[in-house]
Amino acid sequence: MSPKVESREGMRKEYFYRGLSSLFSYKIQFRFLDFHRLSMNGAYEYPRHEHNSYELILVKEGPYRCNLNNEELEVAPGCSLLIQPGDFHQDHLANAQSHYVVHFRIFSVAANSPINRIFRKGCDPSLQMTRRSQGFDDSLLRQIALECDDVIYSGNIQDALLEVIVLRVLRQFPTSIMDSVLVQHTAARQFADALLAELVSSLNKKVTVTDLALALGIPERTLNARCNDIMKTSPSNLIRRMKVDEAKRLLKAGSPTVKEVAYQLGFSSPFHFSQVFKKETGIAPSEWRAHL
Repeated sequence: MSPKVESREGMRKEYFYRGLSSLFSYKIQFRFLDFHRLSMNGAYEYPRHEHNSYELILVKEGPYRCNLNNEELEVAPGCSLLIQPGDFHQDHLANAQSHYVVHFRIFSVAANSPINRIFRKGCDPSLQMTRRSQGFDDSLLRQIALECDDVIYSGNIQDALLEVIVLRVLRQFPTSIMDSVLVQHTAARQFADALLAELVSSLNKKVTVTDLALALGIPERTLNARCNDIMKTSPSNLIRRMKVDEAKRLLKAGSPTVKEVAYQLGFSSPFHFSQVFKKETGIAPSEWRAHL
């Protein structure tokens, strides 16, 4: 998405906005547990064990070989293997082989419960590995390692970095092998991201629910249904909230007048802008600014 650019008196500002995550009830949370890099200078058979968390194996030098749910697998360098809770796993570790092992959990924020399955029940274990080498970059893992000190927000930063790593792996798998619960969460997230991106790009112009549906390539009825189901509000309410949030930011900056803000955000008149703003906040834009 192109940034919003503001230029004046030799100054150029480029704005990049965050979406309204507070509206989401479907969000998945990734919880980082630990990771290690294992390098072999000999051979070793790791005992068969059952997993109680997710384990992501990212192969640096290999191949890496193991038995997963009674099937022998070989994972090439640059590829990965994703093991889920309840899987039975045994490593066949060989000389000069190295890989990263990342442990994590996934939670449904809406249900306040763990999500223990990524792949559908009965999925062939060989489908849990990626087959296309990504030339794995361990820079994100190094950043996770830097946050191991007991400093405020360190765990949150680790979770965010882990999410990037896992999602980049997940997008290599076809949705046909994914568990229905995770697919529903993923589809909801994709819809919300696309909707919010379109809303942000339309902040400076008049936009209707019909415009949004056309931009997203879906019927207006579908947009309304998905928005109410996933975002827990209507598209028209979302448009209003985002316009008012942006208006607050501009009014707080102090430079533009209420009239300028109204036209900058695509309202037909300052009166219409004041009506919308008051409906959302309970007070007029000029009063809101005065209360700052």
